[in-house]
Amino acid sequence: MNLLAKLAVLAQEYPSLRYGELHDMLCEQGWVLDPLSEEARRLANQVPGWKALFILNANAQLSERKPKLFPQLIQTGESLCRDNYVSSQVIDKMLSLYKGQILIRGDAPLYLADYLSDLSPELSQFLVDIAKSVVADLMHNALLLDQSLLGESMVLLMNRCLLRRTYPCHEISQISKNKNNQDWHQDSSIVYGGRPMLTVWIPLQESSGQKIPGIELASLRSSYFSSCFGDGVADLSDVSKDFPDEIISTVIPRLNAGGYAVFNGLTYHRTYASDCMASARDALLIRIAPRSHAGYFPGDRSKDIEFRL
Repeated sequence: MNLLAKLAVLAQEYPSLRYGELHDMLCEQGWVLDPLSEEARRLANQVPGWKALFILNANAQLSERKPKLFPQLIQTGESLCRDNYVSSQVIDKMLSLYKGQILIRGDAPLYLADYLSDLSPELSQFLVDIAKSVVADLMHNALLLDQSLLGESMVLLMNRCLLRRTYPCHEISQISKNKNNQDWHQDSSIVYGGRPMLTVWIPLQESSGQKIPGIELASLRSSYFSSCFGDGVADLSDVSKDFPDEIISTVIPRLNAGGYAVFNGLTYHRTYASDCMASARDALLIRIAPRSHAGYFPGDRSKDIEFRL
């Protein structure tokens, strides 16, 4: 179920609620939504949910007719995977942080921006070192599309750097699904659109995609963030209908602890899990954007970390 469909269900189930209340309900259920400013929340608390849904549907159709195109750091639908790349020291640090915080199955991800004051500068340096190594690896493998973007500093989008736990299918409920095991989605947002960004996905245990949940990446070469499907859709064929000339394939990287998969923010991907998998999997996710674009990403930018290659 995509975000608009979920909003429609809630608006029908709770017809008297205002959009601000529906927005908060979606956040509580694990949807990562653009935060409402003080003025936007004031207006959202005045607009009936059903009316907001009508407006969002209309805007979604308009935005996807003429999406603004931007140069990308790596081709949408492509990825670079490396095994045993991140040191055991970093893995142990992340696992100790996560294991000390997660309490029950279905807990939301841990956003690393909340821990910078406790672990700085060690955590900051870990993340910057990983980001630099990954971008350098892309350059070495001639996968970077726009070298000019590297002439400026890069930014870690700290409100999108996090630790996420996912589970074998039989251990996860529909209620907590979007917080942990995710359907097909893009990592950009309706506000950020098609601006360039990278996602670095790093499993913290052995045998991801085999014995424990992994990640599945689609080859779909979308040039824009889909306001209909970008926040989540169960069936990739719903998305591929808009790309009739493409033959869509998927890949499931088989990575051990400390390996990584890097892809851009418009690439569709999902949690890969099955009932036969043995246990949960933790992953570190890092989002990177060029300085000239990072300010457009929604949310608090005050804790972002800037670096140069």
